[in-house]
Amino acid sequence: MPGTTDLLGHDEHTNGVRQPGIGELRHLSPAPVLTVTVDTVGPQKARVALDGELDCITVHQARETLLASLTWAVIRIEVDAGALEFCDAAGLTFFLDLDGRCAAQGGGLRIAHPRRQLSRLLELTGTRHLLSSGANASIG
Repeated sequence: MPGTTDLLGHDEHTNGVRQPGIGELRHLSPAPVLTVTVDTVGPQKARVALDGELDCITVHQARETLLASLTWAVIRIEVDAGALEFCDAAGLTFFLDLDGRCAAQGGGLRIAHPRRQLSRLLELTGTRHLLSSGANASIG
């Protein structure tokens, strides 16, 4: 039967040469890049700037950078997402975990300057409360 493949991905039209599966295609493209910049604004406040992609590959870098840079006294965090090109479910979970950590101590997390993709993700998932607006627009 034309176009059929076996469990290893061999196609009868490729002379047995294995073609990459869907899960392997990501490895053919460059790895996503994320730059995390943390500035402490006061004893309980910090600004975090994210530049690049926050996804299942880069979220660990963001988490490690914040843990290394912030003290547990920081309970109010503003994330500048103006240069964040992409955010997936792992990135959203990162934001929610960070917000929960801050909220447990009487603070919170606010996302400022989100691009359309992140705004839409927050809207679709019912997490728009993380967006900076009005009186909460700045932590400084």
